[in-house]
Amino acid sequence: MSESEILTSLVEYSGQISRFCLWYSKNLLDAEELGQEVYLRACQKIETLRDPAKSKRWLFRIAKNVCLNHLKKEKQRLLYFLKIDTEAREYYLPERRLIEKERYRAFLIELNKLSKEQKEVLISRVYNYLSYKDIAKVYGIREGTAITRSYRARKKLITQIKENMKR
Repeated sequence: MSESEILTSLVEYSGQISRFCLWYSKNLLDAEELGQEVYLRACQKIETLRDPAKSKRWLFRIAKNVCLNHLKKEKQRLLYFLKIDTEAREYYLPERRLIEKERYRAFLIELNKLSKEQKEVLISRVYNYLSYKDIAKVYGIREGTAITRSYRARKKLITQIKENMKR
C-alpha cells in the first residue's frame, strides 16, 4: 500500500477523530482545529507507520497526543490568566492603592528635593523619553553634562528613598 493510499484510507476515520477530539476538548471549534492538526501530523509522520493494517490505531494515538498537548497548553494559559487576574484584583484593593499612593507621594517629595537642573534632566529622560542628545539641546548643555546630571539625580533619589524607608 502506498502512502497516498494509506492517507486516503485514514480519511474514513475523520468523523470518529472529530468526536474523539470533541470528547477531549469539550469545545466544537477546538475539536475541528484539533482534527485538522491530527491529519496534518499524520501526513507529516506517515513514514513512521510500520504496519498499514494498524493505521486506525496509529491515527488515534496521534489524535490522543495532539489532544493532550492542547489540554496542557490550555491549562497553562488558564493558570496564566488566573495569575494575572489575581494580581490585578490585589492591585485594586483599597489597602494596596493607599500604599501605592503613599509611595508615589514620598517619591514626589524626594524628587522635589533635587536641584532644578537635576530634576529637569531626570524628568526629561525618564518621563519624556528624551535622549541625552535632545536633553542637551533643550537645556543648552553638553551631552556629557546631561548624562552626569541624570546619573547624579538617580543616585541621590535612590539614596533619599532608601533613607526614608529605614525611618
